[in-house]
Amino acid sequence: MGMPGVAKSELLKELYLEDLENNLKSVVLCFTNKAVHNLRQRGVPNCHTFDSWFYRAERKADAIMVDEFTTVPKRWFEKLSKIKCRKPDTAFRFFGDPDQCHALRLWYDYSQSKLLYRLSQGNQVVIPYKVETGRYDSTMGR
Repeated sequence: MGMPGVAKSELLKELYLEDLENNLKSVVLCFTNKAVHNLRQRGVPNCHTFDSWFYRAERKADAIMVDEFTTVPKRWFEKLSKIKCRKPDTAFRFFGDPDQCHALRLWYDYSQSKLLYRLSQGNQVVIPYKVETGRYDSTMGR
């Protein structure tokens, strides 16, 4: 987690590429087509909207990464939870800013929830703002 401009998407890309090197099948899920497009442009080809991935015949993944998890409505978290129950070894990684872009309907703050804790096996990293790589100057990055 981290505020805008801390390179969450770059970290997501690095983890995706690391999974490929380790022969793991990873998928990145986004709530919007725009987010999918942006990540594909950055070099993450196996990136889909929740709708397109969940309604595919084959949905196999060793790792599921969710970009901008705060925009994801409750129904998709319920489906992710079912995957974790059926395949407990599936790794889940969530990227986003809890203070940014909430889903319009049926939104819940998952950033501190037991569900997110269970899906991510209790791992949570808050990325600090770095002025040299961030979008804002030092006064905005505090």
